[in-house]
Amino acid sequence: MVNNPNSVEGIRYDYYQDSALGGVNFESFPSRPVPHTTLMIFRKYDYSRLADGFGILSPIAGLASGRSVASLSAVLNKQNAIELPFPRALQDSTTINTTGFERDVVTEQIAKKVNDFINTSGGGTLGDIPKLIQQAGGNIANFVAGAGNINGKELFNNIRQSVAGLEIGSTLKAAQYFLRNQIPGGIGTSIDLVTGNIINPRETLAFNGVGLRTHQLSWELFPSNQDDSNRIKSIVNVLKRNALPATIDYAGVDRAFLQYPSTVDTYLLGVNSSHFMKYKTAMISDLQVDYGAGGGVQVLKGGKPAGVQITIQLTELEIQTSEDYGGASGVFEGGGSEPPAYDFDNPNAQ
Repeated sequence: MVNNPNSVEGIRYDYYQDSALGGVNFESFPSRPVPHTTLMIFRKYDYSRLADGFGILSPIAGLASGRSVASLSAVLNKQNAIELPFPRALQDSTTINTTGFERDVVTEQIAKKVNDFINTSGGGTLGDIPKLIQQAGGNIANFVAGAGNINGKELFNNIRQSVAGLEIGSTLKAAQYFLRNQIPGGIGTSIDLVTGNIINPRETLAFNGVGLRTHQLSWELFPSNQDDSNRIKSIVNVLKRNALPATIDYAGVDRAFLQYPSTVDTYLLGVNSSHFMKYKTAMISDLQVDYGAGGGVQVLKGGKPAGVQITIQLTELEIQTSEDYGGASGVFEGGGSEPPAYDFDNPNAQ
């Protein structure tokens, strides 16, 4: 018996015991124990209770019918476990989603005015915001659209009127800035040479979130005995059963629906886990089996492969955040963990 049954080693011990009793499918390779291994626990869930007896997936509907929320949750249906040596590589890659865009003086000034309106008491309502935006910058589109039909003086006056109240600077610079997309490239470049100025694109980045982390794990498995060959075959079958969806017949239609595949939790055993990445619950998004590991397909006595390379890609179900690495959770100004409630009767209240 292990000292801590809740530890990863304890989980492995439980799977060994259950497998021996025929309760849980546990597969491992090789037959001889190795000091550092990768343990993958697959969990298959039954989602039928979510919609059982209801036309919608709603806990509220369940409560209205006298059913508890717990009865509407997914239920763990089956578990499998695979233990393999360390893969050929252990890499941790994090994708930060950003988009480059050009900052626009006019748009930013309009946004500033809207922000000032929201955060100061002016007796207005939310319905006034579109009107405010139109007053702040609506004329700009009008003078750009009609720039080819008016003379220079009228254009100059229209620009002056459009930028009134905005922190743009000189009208001449505003004209060059606003018309940069209306002048053909060659002419625009010539104007830049004459004036000695080019439009600063003011490129910057917008943060759009964090991508789901993926992991590619690959093993080359070479059997040293008959038992190892059988283990490899079983491992491939377990991986495919858990990566692929099962089908459901409906109203006389064969295989009408596909069930969700299993989720997988991955652990690195025999190491100091604080020095390695920690895996979040994931699903297999790609599975490759090469029966010619080591180069060229070799066949052992009995017609079994001399080496099999297994490569899987895992895609985690939730993103990483700073808190996963000891970062503090952000709080809204005012000290609360939630934003202040919006007062619809007094939209200008702080």
